[in-house]
Amino acid sequence: SELHATIRKVTDALDAYEPLEGARPIAELIDQLSNWYVRRSRRRFWKSDDSADTQAALHTLYECLTTIARLLAPFTPFLAEALHRNLEAGRLPGAADSVHLEPWPEADADAIDEQLGRDIAVVQRMVSLARAARSKAGIKVRQPLASAVLTPRTATERESLTRHTEQIADELNVKAVTIEETPGDRVRYTITPNLPVLGPIHGRELPAVRAAIADLDPAATAATMRAGQPVQAGGYTIEPGGLRVAVEAAEGWSAAEDGGHLALVATELSAELAAEGLARDLVRRLQDLRREAGLDVSDRIHVRYDGDDAIAAVAAAHGDYVAAETLALSLERASDSAPSDEPEGAASSATSIEGHAVTLVLWKAEPA
Repeated sequence: SELHATIRKVTDALDAYEPLEGARPIAELIDQLSNWYVRRSRRRFWKSDDSADTQAALHTLYECLTTIARLLAPFTPFLAEALHRNLEAGRLPGAADSVHLEPWPEADADAIDEQLGRDIAVVQRMVSLARAARSKAGIKVRQPLASAVLTPRTATERESLTRHTEQIADELNVKAVTIEETPGDRVRYTITPNLPVLGPIHGRELPAVRAAIADLDPAATAATMRAGQPVQAGGYTIEPGGLRVAVEAAEGWSAAEDGGHLALVATELSAELAAEGLARDLVRRLQDLRREAGLDVSDRIHVRYDGDDAIAAVAAAHGDYVAAETLALSLERASDSAPSDEPEGAASSATSIEGHAVTLVLWKAEPA
């Protein structure tokens, strides 16, 4: 959908001789493709079987890349040519020898889902805020949390978010996502005047305006501003830009707010959540070791680890998850196996995960 919307924007801009306006949508599409679609589809690309879902993901990515090459041709001709030769020329039947001999792409109106585009724009904005709330609390994205509460500005945005709660929960690494009109007692608001905005508007009346603002109910004022409505204070009408809102989360929560959009994440960690966090850290260390060993992303591996009982408990409880994420055919504790099984040249690393010393060893599995 975004690809064909971009084709339409670029074509319209170039037809109007506006190359700068034509280039911007391409940059935005590449950013969305790289930082959202490819990352969100990672597991689809890694599936070992030739499933229809994997083929659909790869086909979509291929169509996007080949079409982007054609869109880029007037702007970056040599880069576009390199993409075309790597992806199409001599590889795809009927492909032209040069991208500059290919027809200009045409937008398919039936492929454009404008509602989905609006939905995902809201999703991405709220996900970004929730990540900021995590960062404020000093909690890594790899650490699972119990819940997130999202409070957008409008009912339409709440509907958009409700349609994609599973995606949001997966992206935020939380067990549950709730979409609410107000955050309730999870936050406390402080309302202050934005003097650089109010001063030129109210002039000598500014002291009276400030006094009226001090008498406002912070929560009600924040709700009015969230809806994009002006605030009435002592007979004065104050546009949302004339006020500043400071948000302080209640105990057990961390909050981030921007332009009336508010996201909260629960910060209390149960023993089960902490163990899941250790498992995800273990996956990251193994992925780093895979890269250091020069393995291909699709290579299957065997893993052996040496660590304390806490690490062993995590491996026992979440071994299937660790194996699936790292493409490991086996995950064994060193004390339970024979070191002689390790082939010469196996990659190893001594590291620490949340204060637990761990030694990791992995090697490529031989094809069956």
